[in-house]
Amino acid sequence: MRCLIYCPDRGTEWVRRLFSDAEPYMLRIGNKPLLEFFIEFCALNGIKEIYISCERPSHDIENYFENGSKWDVSLNYLTFDQGSHLEKVLEARKKLFRADSLLVFNGFFFLQYKKAHLEADFLPRRQSWQNLTGEGAGLLFLRQVRDYKPGKTLEYFDGKHFLQAKKLDTVKAYFELNMEMVAGAARNYIMPSYSNEKGVFIGQNVEIMYGCEIIKPIILGDNIQLKRHSRIGPGAIIGSNSLVDSDTSVSNTVIYRNSYIGTKLEVDNKIIYKRRLINPDSGHVIDIADDALLAEIHNDTVPFFANWLVEVILVCLLFAVQLPFYLLLRPRLHGSYRKTAVWKDKSGSAELLLNRFVFRHSWRADKLFVKLSLHKFHLLPLCLTRKLRLVGSIPRPATPEALQNIRELANYYPAVFSLSDMNGCDYDDENCQVYELFYARHATLRLNLGIFVKTLIVNFFGMTHAQKD
Repeated sequence: MRCLIYCPDRGTEWVRRLFSDAEPYMLRIGNKPLLEFFIEFCALNGIKEIYISCERPSHDIENYFENGSKWDVSLNYLTFDQGSHLEKVLEARKKLFRADSLLVFNGFFFLQYKKAHLEADFLPRRQSWQNLTGEGAGLLFLRQVRDYKPGKTLEYFDGKHFLQAKKLDTVKAYFELNMEMVAGAARNYIMPSYSNEKGVFIGQNVEIMYGCEIIKPIILGDNIQLKRHSRIGPGAIIGSNSLVDSDTSVSNTVIYRNSYIGTKLEVDNKIIYKRRLINPDSGHVIDIADDALLAEIHNDTVPFFANWLVEVILVCLLFAVQLPFYLLLRPRLHGSYRKTAVWKDKSGSAELLLNRFVFRHSWRADKLFVKLSLHKFHLLPLCLTRKLRLVGSIPRPATPEALQNIRELANYYPAVFSLSDMNGCDYDDENCQVYELFYARHATLRLNLGIFVKTLIVNFFGMTHAQKD
């Protein structure tokens, strides 16, 4: 037996309206793409050869599933003329499918089943049958391809135990399906998270901070941070690479991957997709512009080596440009350097000793020294040994209070330049933590380049936070 997963645009209009750039057939249910449920159903029933047929090539689908080896199946990708119905698609591929029986996933729907009941002979193969929704989407088995005729009703099959095609025709139906999954239906499927207690599915590298309250049932993806005094559940589904900030409550809500949820918010009965807040009952949408409330977390796709290479080039360029001015002004300075111990990382187990330049505001050479950012010059060699980064977090003094602030950040990499630096804040400024929280959530190569350039400009125009004597 072979399988054809027929993916027309018909029936997905609401998905494209609400989820904009998302591939409808990759819509996530319990943190798992819709198509993955179909493919695993085939694998569990011993079907090895699967054809995914779309109206246009889908890079999202092909990049995620590749050749299907992860599921021990062979995946092939087909396209068909826009608007073509299933009959026309089967007719165009009759030479491909005529030699064997064919299982067809017809259109946009969800297939409910129980993995524990699936076995090699679960699906009858002696005659054609169907399990369709009222709109005609659902599962078809064709003993021969010619058995399919539009309007022809085949024998209904609902499995030895349970098999049901479920409509996905509205955002409300989609949301209710997710709530069913988190309430217990997820145990019927192979889920990307693991479960060692009833009502909890949790992925890898989930950080639950002190004071965070977890109320079952929940489904959590990978690489999630739940900050202090947040309240998660009941009925919360949180996608991978997401952060829920402190004092925020999330219940009966679907949060898509790569999301940041701000502090002191109450989120209930919503779908969060990127910067979009969706009401599943009415379909109303609110696009959030304020990064402090809701934001998409951008994973920097530039490889580590490329980031490091860019940083080394910038360090060498800045060193070469600053060196003549440094040699010229250094003997004329009246300011001095003071040693300061700072935390090296979030663990609080290692310190780094840095020299901070304290200048005399009334002395012209000192002012020019700072305008040209030469008070940072002596730190540049530390970037080449990776003790500091060129752009990152503002170095925090080695005190218990500063360590507590550092541990609230998604990451902490002490650096020569920082977002706080760019905005004229010293490490003890009350606004510093706000800037550091923002940077930790949104750090990318592009943002780092912007901070580097803008900080040099800020220093030149005299808005630096370098210490004055």
